[in-house]
Amino acid sequence: MSNKLSPVEQLMAIKGEAESIAYDSERDRFNMPHAAETNISNALNANRIVIDGKDFAIATQFPLDQQIEAQLQLLIDNQTPVLVVLASINDIQNNQLIEYFKGSATYGAIQTQSKFLDYVDLDSIIEAKIFNLSVSGYKESLEIQVIHVHNWPDHRTVSTEVTTNLVSLIESKIEQSMTAFKKDQSPTISDLAKALPVMHCKAGVGRTGQTLAAMAMKQFPELSLASIIKDLRRSRNNKTIQTPQQMKTLMELDEMRSKSQAKTQKKQSRSWRSLFGKK
Repeated sequence: MSNKLSPVEQLMAIKGEAESIAYDSERDRFNMPHAAETNISNALNANRIVIDGKDFAIATQFPLDQQIEAQLQLLIDNQTPVLVVLASINDIQNNQLIEYFKGSATYGAIQTQSKFLDYVDLDSIIEAKIFNLSVSGYKESLEIQVIHVHNWPDHRTVSTEVTTNLVSLIESKIEQSMTAFKKDQSPTISDLAKALPVMHCKAGVGRTGQTLAAMAMKQFPELSLASIIKDLRRSRNNKTIQTPQQMKTLMELDEMRSKSQAKTQKKQSRSWRSLFGKK
């Protein structure tokens, strides 16, 4: 019997090698210590995700009831262009989670108003709801685009098609928000430079990890999937990208990425040769 690890097992075995903050039931929804060096707030299980030395996103857990004000403060402090919520309706109902990104409410000193804008089909089954969230009462007011993928089950994966469409949707909403920020001229240049999307599912490791990895694969085409996984786990924790099924989807995306890059290089090579070919 062979002890050799399969490709999926090899990627699942990658360690982030980050010093972790110990579990605290007042802060953490699950017993998943998170990385100390990328910790954003002592009140939240939240990390700045760093890919290839560059700030890339913020990953959190779905906030506990008493953490919602701190979560909203996080959004304003980081001039968040897009909030991506990957917790399903079943997650929310079964765990009695507060949909802080919907409706109108007051959390401590912060007031929120949310307006539903649209549905976006990511394929024939998986769907995203789009909201505009207004947050006020702390430092300054902020309009945040919210993407809620409400029917991606916990511990499951979604297809490469859904993952690709979701990444494109997130990127388009980030671009819209950044254009609006610049037009309003309310944030400073330094604020805009640190504006990062904030993402969470329930624990902020499985569905969140798969989506962040897919985003990084697109934005950092020169990086290997293994390198991206290591950076994600160094930034968050070693459960980021939680299941073999989620990892398999990323491997399929990586294979598609490699084929696309090879095709582009071949096309460029042909174009180069045509400049010096015989007429």
